[in-house]
Amino acid sequence: MLQSSGAILDRDILPVITCSGFGTSEPLTLWSFEGTGFLLEKNIFVTCWHCVRTPLREGREYAVVVETDEGNTAWMLSDISKDANGTDLATVRVPLEPNLGLVLAHEPVLMGADVWTFGYPLTRGPYPLSEEDPARGKRIELEGRYLRGYVTRTVKYEDPHFDETPCYELDMLAPAGLSGAPIVERGSKRVIGIVFKEHYRGDSEEYSRTTFALAHYTETLLNLRGSATLGLTLPEYLDG
Repeated sequence: MLQSSGAILDRDILPVITCSGFGTSEPLTLWSFEGTGFLLEKNIFVTCWHCVRTPLREGREYAVVVETDEGNTAWMLSDISKDANGTDLATVRVPLEPNLGLVLAHEPVLMGADVWTFGYPLTRGPYPLSEEDPARGKRIELEGRYLRGYVTRTVKYEDPHFDETPCYELDMLAPAGLSGAPIVERGSKRVIGIVFKEHYRGDSEEYSRTTFALAHYTETLLNLRGSATLGLTLPEYLDG
């Protein structure tokens, strides 16, 4: 368990997986790791839509894994819905209460603002798991990472699947698996955005590339709404 200022980050910022076996006497079977997400009040879980958008085979479910003193436990996700505004964000319901106390920022931050994140870049194990090689008897080793950086600029990214996306560009790595991780203002628990992509600047030569993280802008997060929020924006639902 990773602690920061006494808070256990991996109780609220969780890996998103797909698995089967819920509601049966069989042990849960892990099929894939999809990304990261985080808990807010009222059993709301927020992640990127591309982490939970793929229709699953019958018997399989999206879930999160919570590490406890007794071992890992999986909790099924429900009311999964894409942001009604069409962005690459999703609201989800999960029967868990947060302990970290993450809250939504009311205003965006300026260029140069210090930020941190925590998530699960996949560094070990088969990825992605194929249908021909299921995870039964195997493990994906998810190693949480705490990352720090700063806002280099705000920019509109031309996403081929979600059109023009206002975002923060961050001086921070964003390897596969970090999508859905919250971007938090340093010295606070205010979430200003959500990681969704690693972004390269420069030419095709590896030595001249510069890697940045892209995160959804604060206003996009504040306008997020779906079935888990009863059609209300995220702050309206949380404050209601």
